[in-house]
Amino acid sequence: MLVNSLIPQAVRNYVMISASVVVLSMGLTDVFYSPQRMGQQDRIDNYSNYIKAGMVAATKTSLKSAQ
Repeated sequence: MLVNSLIPQAVRNYVMISASVVVLSMGLTDVFYSPQRMGQQDRIDNYSNYIKAGMVAATKTSLKSAQ
């Protein structure tokens, strides 16, 4: 009798955990691949080019003034 009551309980727990994992993983995927976040990443990528150019210009200026 104990075995008969444990099997359905184990199956129920497994299904609940599986459903929780699926829902949470879908939620995390939506967070990381949302259009707003993708647009933000594009802006960061574009700004990084300007920052790199500014750092190169500042380095060249500081090297010229050191000579």
